[in-house]
Amino acid sequence: MNMKGSAIAYTSAFLTILIFAATGCAPKQPADQQAEISSPQGTVGVSPSVSMPGQTPDGSSPASAQDAFNKTIYFDYDRHDLKPEAKEVLGELVSFLKANPDLRVQIAGNCDERGTNEYNIALGDKRARSAQEYCTSSGIDPKRISTISYGEEKPADPAGNEEAWAKNRRDEFIFSK
Repeated sequence: MNMKGSAIAYTSAFLTILIFAATGCAPKQPADQQAEISSPQGTVGVSPSVSMPGQTPDGSSPASAQDAFNKTIYFDYDRHDLKPEAKEVLGELVSFLKANPDLRVQIAGNCDERGTNEYNIALGDKRARSAQEYCTSSGIDPKRISTISYGEEKPADPAGNEEAWAKNRRDEFIFSK
């Protein structure tokens, strides 16, 4: 290949790489998650548009599963034990997972902003694991449930008051196949 041919080849390769770099891939959109509203006492909030467990048809996409079970459980300040309202929601989650055996769930533990980052990551992990333990003791295969802690990094309400803190002390559920 002569010098002119090499320059054209290198220029074509450079332009191709540049075009791919400029267009890139579209970023993945996370599953649609709606924040639940809670009273300062940390009661469980449920969206009125939520379908009952088992109403998602087989072969549903994770996004439609997210729509079918869009619930959140809440915790008291500095606690990871499950309140009766949380156990009720987790019972519905167990029924939903049993009715949809192809789905997996990730339980995301969250905290309010009080406390150190390290403490809140650990507390969020304990919260997620409490919900996970409830589900596995109710017959859900542990391989279908993963946990993650976001600590204080993903507040449902960024206001720094008691009402916002109650909303931020929560577990959320993210579905996948």
